[in-house]
Amino acid sequence: MYERSVGRAGGRASRDLWLASTALVAGLAAMTAMPGNALADCNATGSIISCSGTTASPGYGDGTQNNQTITIEAGATVLGGEGPPTANTSAITIGSGNIVNNGGGVTGGIDAISSTGNVLVNNTATITANGGKGIISGGDAKVNSTGVISGQIGIQAVGTATVVNSGTISGPTGGTFEGIKAGAISLVNSGTIATAFAAVNAGTGGASVINQGTISVTEALSAAISSDGGLTLDNSGTISGSVSTLTGSSSIANKGSIDGGGNIAIYTQDRLTLNNTGQITSAGQGISSIGALSIVLSNTGKINATGATGEAITAYTNLSGTNGGQITATDDGIAVHAFRDMSLLDTGVISTGNTTSSSTQAVGVQADNVLTLTNKGNILTGTSGANVAIQAGAAANVDNQALISAGGTDAYGILSGGDVRLTNPAR
Repeated sequence: MYERSVGRAGGRASRDLWLASTALVAGLAAMTAMPGNALADCNATGSIISCSGTTASPGYGDGTQNNQTITIEAGATVLGGEGPPTANTSAITIGSGNIVNNGGGVTGGIDAISSTGNVLVNNTATITANGGKGIISGGDAKVNSTGVISGQIGIQAVGTATVVNSGTISGPTGGTFEGIKAGAISLVNSGTIATAFAAVNAGTGGASVINQGTISVTEALSAAISSDGGLTLDNSGTISGSVSTLTGSSSIANKGSIDGGGNIAIYTQDRLTLNNTGQITSAGQGISSIGALSIVLSNTGKINATGATGEAITAYTNLSGTNGGQITATDDGIAVHAFRDMSLLDTGVISTGNTTSSSTQAVGVQADNVLTLTNKGNILTGTSGANVAIQAGAAANVDNQALISAGGTDAYGILSGGDVRLTNPAR
């Protein structure tokens, strides 16, 4: 702002100018008492920082501010650089242990709020990152938001992101833009999280998600919720996009809607415990689990695979549990399929469509090894083609107290590669 260095031949006038400039700078510093890059629109009382009006580029802080409470008042704006000479700067750049209360606007040229360590953000207004992250933390991030957070990534933390959202977290359409990304995620959402690629993306620390609102992605084959670790999900809202985990056990209670679109609705490479009273739908496979113990099922809702050759439930090892709802596959599909053993109590409806070619087969319930089935509901196939209601690779143990029906040419009610033990009381 002021020219401190003068030429060798500057003379007394230059020396006097330097002294006057130094005194003025010192006076301004004493008046504002502000650290880092902050301007006069942010005022400090000890560690309490209050920003009103417009704090122009390059915003507040330089990354050395620790243990402060920074409040952006209603109607105030803190701006990061959006053009030379301060392009690509964050609006708020701070250290660790800070609290940011935003009731106004925070807009960054890259990131909106950048913290080198742990940070708590309470947002009731707007946080916007024009080229980066709405909130980024080198440690843990705790975020309570009833407002709007937007950026290429809405919230990112190296450690754990603990988020309570009743507002909107969003990213641009197209590309690999994400809503919340962290090593571990704890999320309670009653608002909207809508991005292109991964709305909720947790690392090996896993994710705990309570969703009463909307979590959605727009890109085909993208995950609305993705975790490299385990997942605990309680959904009574709407999830558009797949739910995917890699390692660690997953427990999902669905009372709302999970729609995988053209992708698998729920996919896990470990044990999955599913309690579904809502609706789970995909145009491919409804549920796929790859892991040591595979799927433990309790269904009183609807699980549908709407695409041809789709499987509503696929367990690549074992499946056990109960169905009191509806499990449906369409033409050439399989409603419930276990690549090893299956133990199932059915009091609902399990149905599939027709077999349309010699290379495919519509099957209601299939276990590639041993099947143990108690049927008190309806297991039905279509009315044309070589349909199979119940199929077992090694042995079928069936206690039928209701209806098993396979229609079509060369259709089978029960087909087994080994023994069949059938109990079928007169109805």
